[in-house]
Amino acid sequence: GIENVSLTGSTGALPPSGTASASPSSIEINASTLLSVNVVPGTNPVASVVADLSSIGGSAAQAFSNQGSNLWTFNATATGTAGPKSLPVVITDNASLTGNATISLNVTNPPVSISAIQGPGNVS
Repeated sequence: GIENVSLTGSTGALPPSGTASASPSSIEINASTLLSVNVVPGTNPVASVVADLSSIGGSAAQAFSNQGSNLWTFNATATGTAGPKSLPVVITDNASLTGNATISLNVTNPPVSISAIQGPGNVS
């Protein structure tokens, strides 16, 4: 005969994951860099990629644009202080499963001009 079978438990859905980078990975304050996340979808399609750019003067929830082929990008300009930065990224699929990645970026001070050291004028 036919029996009623009931299944319970986890759906077994895999969350998305990804690798993140900045190009260039070292920039001066007020310069821009292309932030990229190469996404590996899990069971479900990826719905969004969001990064916390507050450490470089950006949004704490900056949405990235889907470029196709699982590449999500955002062109960021670094402001604020110099130093190494770790920018956390959250990848969310359409079932609200999440994966994480981190973008490493080094922000440097711009070089000091000779006139800033010597002062105005043409005498050394």
